[in-house]
Amino acid sequence: MLVSAYLGQLGLSLMQGKVHGDEAVAGRGLVMELEADLAEFGIPWVLTGDAAHTETQTAAAVVEKGGTTCSRSVKGC
Repeated sequence: MLVSAYLGQLGLSLMQGKVHGDEAVAGRGLVMELEADLAEFGIPWVLTGDAAHTETQTAAAVVEKGGTTCSRSVKGC
């Protein structure tokens, strides 16, 4: 498996990494490796992923970095 930080509107891949073990842990690690908060630069971003990325710790990491996360199970996404 591979996790990737990608800005779709800009067509820019920020970083990616091969998953060794827990996909959710790898995704959180990738989010936390983003050195600059994208929100500081006015770049909105959303974490997308499967159910492995709906853990509370992942959502907290995304919010800490200025992003948004949404699950299909959440009304209004």
